[in-house]
Amino acid sequence: MRFKKTAGILLLTSVLLTACNNDDEYIGNYSDGLQQLQKIEGPTQAIGQKIEKLENSKKAPIEKISGSNIPDVQNEIQQVLDKDQQIAKEVNKEEAIVKKSKKKFNDFKNEVSHIEDEEKQKAFEKYNQTIETRYDKHEDYIKGYKDVVNKEQDLFKYLQGQSGTQEIVDQKSKALNESRKKLSNNVKAYTDAIKKSQRAQRDVQQYLNE
Repeated sequence: MRFKKTAGILLLTSVLLTACNNDDEYIGNYSDGLQQLQKIEGPTQAIGQKIEKLENSKKAPIEKISGSNIPDVQNEIQQVLDKDQQIAKEVNKEEAIVKKSKKKFNDFKNEVSHIEDEEKQKAFEKYNQTIETRYDKHEDYIKGYKDVVNKEQDLFKYLQGQSGTQEIVDQKSKALNESRKKLSNNVKAYTDAIKKSQRAQRDVQQYLNE
């Protein structure tokens, strides 16, 4: 009887160790996936800095355009349009990178469904949800940014025309301001999503370090 009891304990221990080893494998695969995401998304930091620099470079010509006689500031109007074209290219680059990141995430996110430790699995599933939300909010941010650039180009191209009315300028300016407000909300939502994802990551970090 003692031998059977001992054998039962050994069998149970073997099962638990096997489950633990399997969890380590799945978590390891997941960790490798996260590292690949970091490599894919790495260039977005430089892109963000370039966009910020381009946005700042528009401030002086826009300030000069404001309240001026439009025929006298055609050079400044063209400067703004040129900067917007460069910004649009950078936004497209970021969009492509994040789409690639999302595709890679979809390749390994289901590793967490195989984790047998309930506490660990719950933590990783929560982290997955925050990452998916981050991708969704980034899509909204990109759409909002593109809309702002398009409306700004629409306004300044109109100002390049030989004829125009103040009424149309006001309409286009209003549409641009509304688009900027929406983008501001999208940026806040995206920033909040990043913060939530970072908090969820801290909850799984202990398992990733094991």
